[in-house]
Amino acid sequence: GGGDDVKITCLSILNTILELGSKSRSQEEEQILKDFLPTLQALQTSKNSAILETSSHASLQILSRSEPLPPKPSSPAAKTPSSIFSEIVTLTSSTSVPTIAQGCMLLNRLLTSLSLSLSP
Repeated sequence: GGGDDVKITCLSILNTILELGSKSRSQEEEQILKDFLPTLQALQTSKNSAILETSSHASLQILSRSEPLPPKPSSPAAKTPSSIFSEIVTLTSSTSVPTIAQGCMLLNRLLTSLSLSLSP
């Protein structure tokens, strides 16, 4: 319905802010982002798949900001889907929620890139 459209628009804006925003926000800004988590988690129970997906994506982005990103591989050979999947397994095997979230974000990027390369 109309309320869902507003939610999807707001979540899309939040995701854009998170994706394009500064990696070095102030502690106050980081806390504001973390304050969104309970609302985002509540939205993840939505029957609307777009709300579910965008709220989950925003949560992962916020959670993954708490840990430094792993170093990027220097050689192009290290960027095979197999090596990326190995990195995903390592990250998601962690006991640290932010590290697990980074693994989920990496998995999302891998699946998105694979689905785009398989599109006719």
